Amino acid sequence: MAAVQDKEKVRKAGAEFAAKQIEKLFKKSKIVDSSDIFPKFSKEEIKLGKVLGKGGFGTVYECLSFGAKSKPSNAVPDAEDQMESRKFIADHCIREDGDARYALKILSPEVVNDAGIFIQGSIDMAVETRVLSDIEHPNIIKMRACGSLSPFEADYFIVMDRLYDTLESRIAKWGKLQSRITGGFGSKFFDRKGKKKAALLEDKLVAAFDLSAAILYMHNKNILYRDLKPENVGFDIRDDIKLFDFGLAKEVFSEDKDADGLYKLTAMTGSPRYMAPEVALEKPYSFSCDAYSFAILFHQMYSCKTPFEVYGMNSLRTRVWGKEQKRPYIQPDWPETIKSLLEKSWNENVHERPTFQKIYDILREECVGARDGDEEGLEHSRRRSTFVFRSNSGKRTASKAAKGNVMEAVQEFDYDEDEKESEN
Repeated sequence: MAAVQDKEKVRKAGAEFAAKQIEKLFKKSKIVDSSDIFPKFSKEEIKLGKVLGKGGFGTVYECLSFGAKSKPSNAVPDAEDQMESRKFIADHCIREDGDARYALKILSPEVVNDAGIFIQGSIDMAVETRVLSDIEHPNIIKMRACGSLSPFEADYFIVMDRLYDTLESRIAKWGKLQSRITGGFGSKFFDRKGKKKAALLEDKLVAAFDLSAAILYMHNKNILYRDLKPENVGFDIRDDIKLFDFGLAKEVFSEDKDADGLYKLTAMTGSPRYMAPEVALEKPYSFSCDAYSFAILFHQMYSCKTPFEVYGMNSLRTRVWGKEQKRPYIQPDWPETIKSLLEKSWNENVHERPTFQKIYDILREECVGARDGDEEGLEHSRRRSTFVFRSNSGKRTASKAAKGNVMEAVQEFDYDEDEKESEN
């Protein structure tokens, strides 16, 4: 009993420390904390299904049902709107085909039971909650609700749209199709007119283009993503690419730049295979670290081969981040534009790498070319869906005017239209 109490005291102290770290982290922030206007649930109100994925700190489950019959306390701001938005989430939890529409992310038990890891895990959850509550982009995962507890409690969670595929598995599928198209006996019969090869190229380019749009959006808000890898990218029911897991996202401020326009930030942040040399080597860095990571990932998408697959940390340190500056092999027959984009983006010199606006523009041109001049669906300036939850009074829940906010409290797809599109 005493051991349990001591463990709880340590966790409580860790939570207090994490809360202070978050307060310090966002002291100058322009990221608005809009989490208070999202529907709130307790863990006990949600019936969870199978595990959908697991990361460094959290586990993601499908949500089978939400118990939203109880009325929020009068102490809760806009309790009536909270009740309606909670009911809306509960009513739309399951799609017409029986699939779960939402996913829940919560700290894994082994993280909660380790006081040191729990601190970092709760900080990541708090960062992700704040960032997701304040961003709006068609290629970034959407937060739909969150836990009624503090982000620094063990049972805190985030409810997001469920994704139906990961970039990791999509690349594997592309690789199998690519092998059938380009290699060995029977490939000419499989793709006589080259239509499958053209469609595969278009799929890869559009996915990379949409992903670049998400990172460009983050950079325009002065946020570094810092954790680009296939495991953090997925596809929704309409097969639109979605960036998720924002625990390592970092907002930067111009007044903190050094003379070279770089920032002194935490080293060894992200996945080593995709990590920029300057991040790994504890040097100052900036937005261009995401350009490097994107180039490594884009090469993987284009080639369907895992970069540095047999490299351990020592090999990465000496051969990739060190003097050799080894990079993935570029096929001679690849388009010159693609080869140039990769070589510039993973350049050792951080100042030689293109901005994400440039990366976005180049990939857009490549997509248009792959589509024979068709530009339809290549704009990211507005959402494809327009449905917004409204309270019985006819007012938008937590409207911008009422809350001084950049988002709607409940940002819902037009579900009927959404599901029809997914069938096409």
